Formats: sequence, C-alpha cells, structure tokens
Amino acid sequence: MTTYTVNATLEVEITDPATLAAVAGLGGGGGDERSQIQAALDAGLKELPGIGRRYGFAVKSSSATVEQGTTE
Repeated sequence: MTTYTVNATLEVEITDPATLAAVAGLGGGGGDERSQIQAALDAGLKELPGIGRRYGFAVKSSSATVEQGTTE
C-alpha cells in the first residue's frame, strides 16, 4: 500500500451578511471570525473519511489551521 501526503491551501471569504455584520460589530477581522472559519473547517474535516471511502482510499489524518486574515 502506498501512503501519500496531501497539502491543500484554501482561501476563504465570509460572504454571509449576518456573519459580516456580527464581525463588524466586534471590530472585524479578529479571533471570533477566525474561530468561525476554524469550526467550519473542522466540521468539513470530519467528512473526509467518508468521502475517501467512497473513492477507495482511507484518510489517516487531517488538520487545518486558520492564519491571520486581511481586510480589504
């Protein structure tokens, strides 16, 4: 059996108006926004083993960290 290491990069933008308003009320771009994105990524990572099984591979481990955001 061959094991591969997969590196992936995501760039995300919060587009939900309610989330944007909540973050703006907190000063914007802070830890609360990052924690929301981190929670969503963690939930998505939990789905990877099932997706892997569907395509014939096993996900042995997965992780994601959210870096500092930029405001434009």
